[in-house]
Amino acid sequence: MTILITRPLPDGKKLVSMLNHLGIQAYYLSLITFSPGSQLAKLSNEINKLKNKDMIFSLSKQSIYYANNYLNKKNIRWPSHVKYYAIGPKTGHILHKYSGHTIIYPKKKYNTERLINMLNIKEIKNKTAIILQNKHGRTLLKETLKNCGVKVNSIECYQIMFNNIDIFKIGKELKNNNIKKLVITSGLILQRFYSIISISKKNRWLFNCKIFVASRRIAILAKELGWNNVKIVNGASNDKLLDILIK
Repeated sequence: MTILITRPLPDGKKLVSMLNHLGIQAYYLSLITFSPGSQLAKLSNEINKLKNKDMIFSLSKQSIYYANNYLNKKNIRWPSHVKYYAIGPKTGHILHKYSGHTIIYPKKKYNTERLINMLNIKEIKNKTAIILQNKHGRTLLKETLKNCGVKVNSIECYQIMFNNIDIFKIGKELKNNNIKKLVITSGLILQRFYSIISISKKNRWLFNCKIFVASRRIAILAKELGWNNVKIVNGASNDKLLDILIK
């Protein structure tokens, strides 16, 4: 029995190594890669406009990596007079590492809904917020903030590119490796994986695999696409995934 890992690099490869170290067979399939976003040039100007207790939100660690690289090149520091929010603890820790500031993030069930629930609606009204994300990101946070009277600037800090996959070759390799479990940590990766395997009837067996996903939202999508055996992992860190996969 082998577990298919689809997390982007470097986390995907690291998880495979962690599983292999425990004697668990894992197969890695890279579906997406990242590159700098087309709107990074806006970041310095938007940050300079922020006033006391305005907000910066980060919805992924990739957005922080690329934003931080850009700010370093421009010799711009992360401002100290604003409030910082992150989607979860891992993203929060990375943002704290680069910015040096306190980061607010959900302690349990790391998703946009939990992050929104932490906001003080009265305090954020008439404030400005920067959301660091990619163009494929959810719009729930942006829409909610706008409805609360916040001026919102979404900045595409990184782009997602789909890797070229030989559909028939990969289907054969997955079958030869006796894949029984799938780890898919984002809705975009799930949709990409579905588009690949659904083209050939020979890949339909993959819908019988147990699929591990990072949120209830992705679980609902997985069931809509055809998976019945779906397990939700509360958080997408490698440690959390490993704990679930070894049980």
